[in-house]
Amino acid sequence: MVDWDRSRIWVVQHTRHNRVRLLIRWSSRPDLPQLLALRRLRPEYQEMTPAQLKAAATESGILDVGTFGRIEGHQLLRAARELGLPIHVEDASFSSYLPIDRTVPTAQSALLIEDDAEAERTAKEMIAAGCAVEYVEAC
Repeated sequence: MVDWDRSRIWVVQHTRHNRVRLLIRWSSRPDLPQLLALRRLRPEYQEMTPAQLKAAATESGILDVGTFGRIEGHQLLRAARELGLPIHVEDASFSSYLPIDRTVPTAQSALLIEDDAEAERTAKEMIAAGCAVEYVEAC
């Protein structure tokens, strides 16, 4: 557990990172029209040949398009559906915690904890000890 100075004025910033993971799931190996549609979906796919795109899919016919912020992710989702691609969306959102020392308002500092699990444990300990929480949404 990270040792933090309880004599300071701490605020725990709890940020919810809204993310989506997009997957294309073909029921069988994709055909040429589907591969050509895929090339129109993302700039990095435009440089790939149909054979390279086919090889990028797993044996079970899944292509991981990537993880995106909600706005970009839903734009890609809509574009993929318009192209007739069998796209699926998964929630990939997560939370992070940042303890901020507000003892001196003009010289605020943060307690950076690189290990995510340790940062969460420390934040929960701080909250249980009465530190205020600020909720932030990140798109």
